[in-house]
Amino acid sequence: MTRITWWPIGHHLLPPDTPLTKDEQMTLQQSLDLAEIEADLAYEKFLDAFDTEEHPEILEQLNTEATVARHRYYDALNADLAH
Repeated sequence: MTRITWWPIGHHLLPPDTPLTKDEQMTLQQSLDLAEIEADLAYEKFLDAFDTEEHPEILEQLNTEATVARHRYYDALNADLAH
């Protein structure tokens, strides 16, 4: 699974008066898409563990990972929408 540690989102990351090219915009959209996929996969992993009645500590860890991944996605999305 690809881990994204930096969110290259939106025009606000570029110098002033620098328009995004179509390729740059596609790259930004792909980064958002990957963040969303990562969050979905983390949540599915938690649900699978829950269904198999894993140990509560494992469930808590997986739930935390899923929550963090979802927050990363929302933070990136909101940063782009705010500008």
